[in-house]
Amino acid sequence: MAYDSSGRGRFHPTNVKRFFENVRDADEELIWGGGSEFVPFVISGIPFLIFGIGWGAFDYFGFLQHADFKKEGGFLIPFFLIHLTPFWLAIGNQIRLFLVHGNTFYAITNKRVLLRSGFWGTDFGPLTTIPFLIPR
Repeated sequence: MAYDSSGRGRFHPTNVKRFFENVRDADEELIWGGGSEFVPFVISGIPFLIFGIGWGAFDYFGFLQHADFKKEGGFLIPFFLIHLTPFWLAIGNQIRLFLVHGNTFYAITNKRVLLRSGFWGTDFGPLTTIPFLIPR
């Protein structure tokens, strides 16, 4: 966990609070704030990555290795570029997880659960409304 100059962790509520200042209501109180730890966050993409690599390996060893590109290249190249979409998406998702990790934070307020994430532009959004919490 990263620490700031006060010795508190990066996920301490007072540190996370600043990420949600623009989207919190005036009467909304931050109860808990946190972020994602790097290893579990990146590992969450492994099942999709395994599927994508398996898909790519099946295409490569099952079809591409035996294909005659001189004869059928005009069809095979565009077809397999599209057919390998699960492979491309799996690789892209893993890259996205690396880029988004440092910019992903969560907060629970007395009204809702908030999520801050993104690498190109930061997205804010309430995950849900919490009707059973009574505002103080």
